Amino acid sequence: MSKLHDKVIITAALNGTRLHRGTCPTVPYSPAEIAAEAQRAANAGAAIVHFCARESGGAISHRVEAVQETVSAINVACAARTSITTVDPTVPVEDRLKILDARPDRALVAIGSITTAKFNYSRRRFDYDAVDGGTFSDATKLIEQSKVLGIQPVLLCQDLGQIEALTPLAAMGVLPNMAEVQLRFGGVGHASPFVRNLVHLSTSVPPEFRWHAAVRSSSPWAFLGAALAAGGHLRVGLEDCRYTPEGTTAESSAVLVDAAVRIIRAVGLQVAEPTDLE
Repeated sequence: MSKLHDKVIITAALNGTRLHRGTCPTVPYSPAEIAAEAQRAANAGAAIVHFCARESGGAISHRVEAVQETVSAINVACAARTSITTVDPTVPVEDRLKILDARPDRALVAIGSITTAKFNYSRRRFDYDAVDGGTFSDATKLIEQSKVLGIQPVLLCQDLGQIEALTPLAAMGVLPNMAEVQLRFGGVGHASPFVRNLVHLSTSVPPEFRWHAAVRSSSPWAFLGAALAAGGHLRVGLEDCRYTPEGTTAESSAVLVDAAVRIIRAVGLQVAEPTDLE
């Protein structure tokens, strides 16, 4: 599905691992807040809602109970498919496997690892400097367990080497029949959101795979438009960007989903419904 398509899947990334109320006062924390935000995003046009479970004070939670409570709350609130992450290498892979017992619809699995950072140019220092992902063996275990539980693994690839690593995984029979890839751009250590990088990485994805573009940038919209032209699906939301195409601050991921819907329809494409993922 890397060729131009008629229906575009929108994923709303609701709260992320590094988003907090010090920088974004409206970021949802509790299961009820995340579910309400998911409902708003779904009403705006998101087929998938991606979230990170939180403890009561806002800290990221890797407890299966917290993830399950949030999944259940979203399922009651809307029809959008739920998505979680398993890419934090500070969490042992055994614990990341347990999180899958929460039975989300989809799970983001890193294909290998990459250093990720945000550089503060005014202070000349990194605001954060970390590693995302894990080993290929970790990825294999997470993908296999996802398939056992009926969860769609979404393969996170942030550079060419990770995309090329899909070849041995496919040879091992690890990948699902309908594999999905998230290409993430922006931030130190990642490919910059330039069209030349988009073309190079997206055309390296096996043509039978469906791919989604995610970009962490204060101005991602032209790049996301290029991803549409290249045949990709889109991820937007407060986790990635807080600004609309007009430059105003979005207080909800739903506002960003609405902007994506307008762009998709403006170029003659349709917005996918959750049932189109089945």
